[in-house]
Amino acid sequence: MPVTKCIICGKELSGSSFICEECSRKSENKDYVKRVKVKKCPHCGSFELGKWTNKSMTIDDLANTIISKMFDVGDLKYELKGNEPNYRVKFSGKDNTDGKDVKGDFSIIISSSTCPACTKKLGNYYEAVLQIRGGTEETAKAATDFSVKSVEEQGSSDIFITKVLKIKEGYDLYLSNKQYARATGKQLTDKFGGSYKETSHLVGRKNGTDLYRITISIRIPGFQPGDIIKLNGRIYEIEGIRRNKVMLFDLVMKTQEIFKLSEIEDYMLWKRERTVKEADVIYREGNTAYILDPSDFKEKAVIDSRKAKTIKIARVDDEIYVLPDKS
Repeated sequence: MPVTKCIICGKELSGSSFICEECSRKSENKDYVKRVKVKKCPHCGSFELGKWTNKSMTIDDLANTIISKMFDVGDLKYELKGNEPNYRVKFSGKDNTDGKDVKGDFSIIISSSTCPACTKKLGNYYEAVLQIRGGTEETAKAATDFSVKSVEEQGSSDIFITKVLKIKEGYDLYLSNKQYARATGKQLTDKFGGSYKETSHLVGRKNGTDLYRITISIRIPGFQPGDIIKLNGRIYEIEGIRRNKVMLFDLVMKTQEIFKLSEIEDYMLWKRERTVKEADVIYREGNTAYILDPSDFKEKAVIDSRKAKTIKIARVDDEIYVLPDKS
């Protein structure tokens, strides 16, 4: 358990509390506390209140937290004066126990100390390397951006990316936490498809325990949902990918099929953004739709029994294929 100090008397504590039992009892007298001492990280702006806060706090947030937790005061009003490192706080409110009006004042003394998370960052600490391989340049970049955003949006300051390297084979992300690296790797294969491989190697010992770093290699396929492929002489739209499973839609037979990723090797690829277009339906006769071909603005006939005024089409080898309705 991390060792912290009472913000009033300086006594060492264990656990997440930021005030010792004795000071907690004495703080029931709102005039007892005259000075609290708080550490602030100069790099990320977090404060140590029993444990380090995950995110930076304003001085107002800090004062509010101290008063609410230490004095058990509701309906709080306070006045804050001074500048870092010395602030003076006057407060008033309702005692949450008996509802009586209370008031008090105290000083906040802020000292500078680098938090454990920033200490690790500054020391280039990492437990795992997440390797993103395969796919197109755009897909590999999208997978990397997805991973970075996932780390940035999670709540713990102990989980971070030490560095991101772009290399010839793809991208390498150095992460501070093995478990989160594994979770991110699984998220990548869920979203982009592909294979997951994990290896580990010994890097040292601490307190008699072996320390390992892991390498997670994610290999993304060259196609993504919405792309068109020609496989075994048939034309498919990629409907979805999940890990090693690929959902395909046969654009001629109008049927859905599921393939293993390893079964899709010799294929031709047409990327969605360059192949799929929206076409206006001029008129219909039975199951035939007459469309305005966006490539040459000529009237073309396609098989489509829907009543939509526009349809999605893909041109492959000078043939026009109607895509299924995704709505």
